[in-house]
Amino acid sequence: MAYILPPTPISPISFTEDILQCPICKKTFKSKRGLSQHKAIIRRYNSSRVGFYKLPKNFINEFKKTLVFLIHRQLPCHFTKIGLKAVTVACTESQFFATFGGNIHHYSNKSRIHKCIFGGPDASSKLAQVFGDTNWGTKFYHGNEVTSVVTNLDDIDTEEENPLDRKRKFKIYSQRNPRYKRGQVIIEWKPRQEKDVKSNKYEGGFLHIHFWVTKKRIMDH
Repeated sequence: MAYILPPTPISPISFTEDILQCPICKKTFKSKRGLSQHKAIIRRYNSSRVGFYKLPKNFINEFKKTLVFLIHRQLPCHFTKIGLKAVTVACTESQFFATFGGNIHHYSNKSRIHKCIFGGPDASSKLAQVFGDTNWGTKFYHGNEVTSVVTNLDDIDTEEENPLDRKRKFKIYSQRNPRYKRGQVIIEWKPRQEKDVKSNKYEGGFLHIHFWVTKKRIMDH
């Protein structure tokens, strides 16, 4: 009588050791050389270029306070107003570089767009260093209620999360590639140019911050 041996269980395959990934943009590479080249390019993005001018430290610190103020204005008290938020403010390219230099992760020579990506366990502390304010993304309300910027999805308790917040989240994630992902703070600098009917050109630079906010209640101990 022939016996059929049971199939050998297949161990789950882990790609952790084989995949090389940028911890910031999550781009993967097939070799250490590719990841090293990626890091080298990012270092160039954060090197001062010809045409950038030096700004007083006090001026940059005041600008950072303004950015924190504008972010806090987007941290509402009511659950119905949470979700994806945006801040836009006029800003020169030199001003952007003086504020976020060292954290620029993408730059386009063609469009001259700078982009910073903050997300993950250390994102909030990194931005606290940038802004010089540990409460840059947190606003406290009466009744132990707190509205905060989402920088790390692991910090959110889905059981305590408001149903409206979850509904917005799933609506965004139903898209194939959402531009602004929950759990990330995207800070960009973009130039703008317009013409009038006589072809006179007008141009300026703008800083854009996109982020998600959530709301919870702090329990008394």
